[in-house]
Amino acid sequence: MPKLGLLALVLFGLCACGSPRQMGDVGGLPVQFEVLLDRSFVGAMENRQGKMGASAGVTVGSGGTRTGVGFGLSFQSTNVYLYGGNAAGQANLFRKRIKWGVNQFEVPLKPGRKVVFTAVVSGGRSGWETIGAYAVLSKDNAVRITLSESGGTVQAVKSVSSAR
Repeated sequence: MPKLGLLALVLFGLCACGSPRQMGDVGGLPVQFEVLLDRSFVGAMENRQGKMGASAGVTVGSGGTRTGVGFGLSFQSTNVYLYGGNAAGQANLFRKRIKWGVNQFEVPLKPGRKVVFTAVVSGGRSGWETIGAYAVLSKDNAVRITLSESGGTVQAVKSVSSAR
């Protein structure tokens, strides 16, 4: 019986090994992205940042009974991700963490593919919003996505380092 358990453990270990998440399409053309994230974009989303909390507890042990009360302030940072997928809210093509300010990255995508972009916010602020879509061209693909107080926009540009 121990051999069967060991075999099951080894098989489980091998099944748990996986490859890293694929970013984009295998064999796709490089698409340049520039994402401009302003803090005002998350301003109207659910605020879960600073919260007061209270707790009380009782312990019983060999030294007797003890009680306690505690108060505190908790804080959560806000994380923003850009999803690229076949439909709103999907990340089957890519999932990229976006920081405040200018973000640049590249994802290989097949020509003719329509990519739908969704901004997902979690942590101190929470919510999501569909930004727009882009159809991949046969060459020279560059996309600028702006996330600001007025929402999100998707714009095709000649290159991400130009036209700011």
